[in-house]
Amino acid sequence: MFAMRGLAALAIGLCVLSTSAARAEQLFPEHNTSHLALQAGVWDSGINGNHNKRAGAFGAEYRWGAHLWVVHPFIGLNANSRAGVFGYGGILFDVSVIDRFWFTPSFAVGGYHRGGGKDVGSVIQFRSALELSYEFGNKSRLGVRFEHISNAGIKQPNPGIENFWLVYSVPVSKLFGK
Repeated sequence: MFAMRGLAALAIGLCVLSTSAARAEQLFPEHNTSHLALQAGVWDSGINGNHNKRAGAFGAEYRWGAHLWVVHPFIGLNANSRAGVFGYGGILFDVSVIDRFWFTPSFAVGGYHRGGGKDVGSVIQFRSALELSYEFGNKSRLGVRFEHISNAGIKQPNPGIENFWLVYSVPVSKLFGK
C-alpha cells in the first residue's frame, strides 16, 4: 500500500513538473533546448565495498530545456541486467564551467523495483548525481556521471547503490525536428 501511494505521488509530481517546465520555457526562451540523454554503465559498482549485485545498466532521461536560471526539470528510467528498474524525476543544475564543458549536479526521487538486485529497503529512493560533459557544435553532449541512490534512511536496510554512467545527450529538436 505504501509503495502504491509513493508511486501515485511520484506520478502527480511528474505531471506538475512537466506543466511547470512548459511555463518556464515560455518565460526563459533564450536557453530552452530539451535533451534526450541515453546512458549505459555499471549499476551497483561496489565502490562501497559490496559488489556482489553489480550489473550492467542502460537508461534514458528527458531533460527539459525550460529552466529557472540554471535549474532544469528531468525524468528518467533505468534498467539493469538483474531485472531492476528505477523510474525517477527531479531537477538538475546545468552550469557551463569552461568553453564547451558542462557540470551538471542533479537530485531526483523515484520508485525502484530491485528484481534480482540489491535489497535497498524501500521502493521510494532518492538519487544524487554529478555529471561532467563536453558539448559538441551541434549541442549534443558526451559525458560521465557518478550517482548515489538510497532511501535516505526512511527504512532499513539502507545500503545505497553507486552507479557509473557514460551519457550521450542529444537535442530533441535534432531527433524530431522543431
